[in-house]
Amino acid sequence: MLALLYTLALATLSFCVPLEEHHVDDRALQERAVCIGLSQVTDTFDAANVIPLLPNLNGVLGPVPTGIYLTYTNMAYANIGTLSNAQPPSLPNDIYVAPSTNNGILTPTFNNANAFKLNKFRYACIAQSLLTAVELPVSCTFQFTCNVYGSSQIFTQVFSFTPDTLLSTTFNTGTFGPEFSSLSQCSINVLTGSLGGLLDFLLTPITILAIDDIEVRGQACFQPLGQRAGGVTYRIGDKAGLDK
Repeated sequence: MLALLYTLALATLSFCVPLEEHHVDDRALQERAVCIGLSQVTDTFDAANVIPLLPNLNGVLGPVPTGIYLTYTNMAYANIGTLSNAQPPSLPNDIYVAPSTNNGILTPTFNNANAFKLNKFRYACIAQSLLTAVELPVSCTFQFTCNVYGSSQIFTQVFSFTPDTLLSTTFNTGTFGPEFSSLSQCSINVLTGSLGGLLDFLLTPITILAIDDIEVRGQACFQPLGQRAGGVTYRIGDKAGLDK
């Protein structure tokens, strides 16, 4: 009985020391910063003071889209549904990746957060041509490439889109894996786009990726207390790199 009480006392004592340090040898954990999850928001891009614009073949027009936690560089506001019949899920606005670069950049706005966690978003692809004013839904693939805060780790995820019909379509929903957390930056690259066969030959279209309703959680991240050979030192109660 005395032995049992002694064991329980030691366990209680060790639990009550808040600054006890643990040595972690897991390599993935070593490279993850400590992040505190903030509120979760959805960027709908439907601000009242934004004038919706159709995609510009030569780049972007208008202000750089900015949400609560993210800034969307090389992207611009648009009303894709005006000519393409690809109606965004939340009206009137969405954003699009600049056709001239095919490379949108997501970075923190530093509004109480220096990192972010991506959950899901809505997307569609349309084809725009200098030969016609009509914008047609188009099949495409694109990739998110994301850097982890304070780490050399990079995560990628490829999404694909197939329109409902040749003339109209709804937006798809893209969902990210749990590893897309503690992110310092993401790039969006359009990989492929095709109307198919003869239409590609006749119209030589440019594929435009439209995005709406990005669900994101802000995060405040910082590096662990210190390093040891083969691992990382952190305090009890810290959570390395995973959002709450």
